[in-house]
Amino acid sequence: MTTEKIKETSTTSTPKTTSSPTAESKDKEIKKILKSALQKKSEIAVKQRNEISEESIIRVIEVTRLQFNLENNESALSAIAILLQKGGCNANRNTSITISFDNKTIGSKEVNTIIRNNCKNITPRAFARAIAKEIFEISKFYDVPGNIAIKIKRTQPEAWNRITEPDKEYWASDFQLNTEGIPPAIANLIQVNYQNSFRTRSTFTNTNTTK
Repeated sequence: MTTEKIKETSTTSTPKTTSSPTAESKDKEIKKILKSALQKKSEIAVKQRNEISEESIIRVIEVTRLQFNLENNESALSAIAILLQKGGCNANRNTSITISFDNKTIGSKEVNTIIRNNCKNITPRAFARAIAKEIFEISKFYDVPGNIAIKIKRTQPEAWNRITEPDKEYWASDFQLNTEGIPPAIANLIQVNYQNSFRTRSTFTNTNTTK
């Protein structure tokens, strides 16, 4: 597997390891994460409480691999996870977060379309929640912080600094709130961030309405 680096504009991410891993060891690690993603079925709280089946997850991974001519399903799952971790499920249909993976340019706009086309009535955010634990593991492996990590550090610095969890940056994504295994203190920061964002949007809407 040749997923040696991931780029977003000038930023380069490499797998985070304590020693120099062999290509075989990296391949085994991602395969283990992929196996976990494909073996579980996740019930997602959406409008009609639909279920994302393992077949749907497999389809999204395989279509992504084929569309972007990626090396294998492990590469496809990794690319999907990193895009979602960087906030790809928040991007609207007219904007896109882009990364380079396996020397291929992959955009969240295209991946979100793949998710919508292959998971009936499921949004990219719901898909991210379904594989949230796998996204965390892959993001930790490639050292990709969550999309709201910087914002939380800026808006809740004291609470952030009190958390001693070494992997807190990889949990700090807005879709991770109810993920099994997330440290409660980090979940609380994500919840506060959501509430503050909601208040900001409400204030903005009310201000425009009264003009």
